[in-house]
Amino acid sequence: MADEILHDFFPMLRVYKNGRIERLMGVDIVPPSLDPATGVQSKDVEIAPEINLSARIYLPPNADPTKKLPLLVYYHGGGFVIGSAFSPVYQKHLNLLVAQANVVRGLMARSQMDRRGKGGMDQRIRRSEAAEEFKKRAEFSKKLWGFVWVNPGKDPNISGLGCGKVLVYDAGKDYIKDRGWYYKEVLTNCGWKGEIECVEVAGEDHVFSVNTPDNEVGMNMI
Repeated sequence: MADEILHDFFPMLRVYKNGRIERLMGVDIVPPSLDPATGVQSKDVEIAPEINLSARIYLPPNADPTKKLPLLVYYHGGGFVIGSAFSPVYQKHLNLLVAQANVVRGLMARSQMDRRGKGGMDQRIRRSEAAEEFKKRAEFSKKLWGFVWVNPGKDPNISGLGCGKVLVYDAGKDYIKDRGWYYKEVLTNCGWKGEIECVEVAGEDHVFSVNTPDNEVGMNMI
């Protein structure tokens, strides 16, 4: 039973019948460091060692030790399943963010699971490739959906969200961009008293701000 697969979400992860979860991506890590480009210093801290909960703290350059800085808590991507606070994917994006915003940023990490483990023809090709990519994404989403439990529309306590403003960024080419607009709809109609804005960035794909943090659209978001 140890090697029997219950759910296969390649290329992200596999879930085995004995409860073991094997991550197939998002397992690389980089150490904390002083970033030479921005002057941002990072360090790692343990929050709850008994459940392997930790964080990476980023401190902006030239911070005045006699003054308090705003604290930005950043939850990394990966659907609460893959990735970590120590992933190289986020390092450049967050160094830039902390340097620009002059905030102390804490990147939260979940408990780690077992890792064991141009002509007519060209246009037709591009359309065919796009259709095939859409099909793959649709098939993957259908398979994964039954494994997803987070749904803000079904949260009976969402009207008590403890902030006054929410900003949602969507990428125009992101196949899950409708979830951002859905979240805005939920908060608008649930009785929450705050303000919410949803921004859709045309021509960009999923997590563009992380993948290309130093291009024009990435820096505009920061």
